[in-house]
Amino acid sequence: AVLKLEPLPVRTVSVFTSLNALSQLEALFSSVESAFGPTLSAFELMGESPVQSVRDAFNLTLPVAPAPWYALFDLSLYDTDADMSALEDKLMAALSPLLENGRLRDAALAMNDTQAQAFWAIREHIPSAVKKLGGNIKHDISVPRSRLVAFIENTCRSLEERFPWAEPSVFGHYGDGNLHFNIGAKRSLGAQHAFRFEDEVHRFVHDAVIASDGSIAAEHGVGAMKVLELERTKAPLELELMRTVKTALDPAHRLNPNRVIRLSD
Repeated sequence: AVLKLEPLPVRTVSVFTSLNALSQLEALFSSVESAFGPTLSAFELMGESPVQSVRDAFNLTLPVAPAPWYALFDLSLYDTDADMSALEDKLMAALSPLLENGRLRDAALAMNDTQAQAFWAIREHIPSAVKKLGGNIKHDISVPRSRLVAFIENTCRSLEERFPWAEPSVFGHYGDGNLHFNIGAKRSLGAQHAFRFEDEVHRFVHDAVIASDGSIAAEHGVGAMKVLELERTKAPLELELMRTVKTALDPAHRLNPNRVIRLSD
């Protein structure tokens, strides 16, 4: 095993943006990545629904003009002599064309740590805000970044046709394709309405993920809740290899039993 240690950044610059359409997201990511390279250390996608949930539950102030989609990203600086004025100029050079041609609706740069924390509070409060408002059906998935926008657009469109009551609550780590593709119900129906269709919605979303060469388990893993779905979506040979490795490392089956794979029916 090789462990690579990275120094802590001396400063992190946070930028909150709003987009007129999801289709413009890749242009924003590519522009920032091209300008800043590995300095780009976080890039979060948030839909209108989860952001509105945070605003309703905690009365947090949105730092940009409201829009259907939002992106929050960080630039991490490691040079103690970094010229902030030069960085701001470079950032404006990357974002100005997108603002001028309408791909970006608005952008806000955190001028201090307090503002940066306020930006990130919107993203980090999404799970607790949704829980406070009644919850939704959760999916922790991953899709190749090159297909992520199309996956979201197509799956949301298909969901609306299949489940007219559904309200997707989409947010996640766009840079690595990890997405929380959660499904609630329109507010007029009440949050609990969605849970009447939970198994059907899980299967629908997971089938869309597999069709996009994604994974139904991402940063939170398989655990106990997705064992049957893993068996449904994985090839028998893959499952058998997983069981073989598990048995080799844990022959008595005492470590974290009944998680990830079933060793017997």
